[in-house]
Amino acid sequence: MKDERRLLQPEHVQALLAHIDVEEVALRKVRTLLEQLPADAEDLERHREFRAKLEAAMADAAQLAEQRTIILGHTGRLSGLKPEQLSLSALICRASSKALPSLVSAQRRLRRIVRQIQSLSSVVGWVLNESRTVQLTVIQALTGEVNSDRYTASGRKSLDPTTVRFETRS
Repeated sequence: MKDERRLLQPEHVQALLAHIDVEEVALRKVRTLLEQLPADAEDLERHREFRAKLEAAMADAAQLAEQRTIILGHTGRLSGLKPEQLSLSALICRASSKALPSLVSAQRRLRRIVRQIQSLSSVVGWVLNESRTVQLTVIQALTGEVNSDRYTASGRKSLDPTTVRFETRS
């Protein structure tokens, strides 16, 4: 049996847990933004606003992740971990029976929200790319532009509507 006095106690991980709560709120904001993808593909301004909000929320989440690394470092020193060993999983291995449940719960919450964001972001990226392809194809078909593999005067790659294949996700 481990000597509970040498393990991380609840007071040792309190700052880390508080920070993870803040980080989870920021990640939920990112997830909510991804869920609110503008449905109208024609409104480029809404897409720009969406991307700006999403980039700002992602920057906030990234900054919080960096801060978590700093807090992990401080907590890791309390547990005797070397800097190259630092991770939430390593801290869980060094936690007392009183601190363990809250650390495990925090780790699960972070993993769950990160997986949700990864899944949503791949879908959102696909939707945005496909809607842009559809929009360019329709515009070029309506205007009767000559298509080539070169870039147009506006800096966009010219697109031949007859070569477009709409991919589906399974």
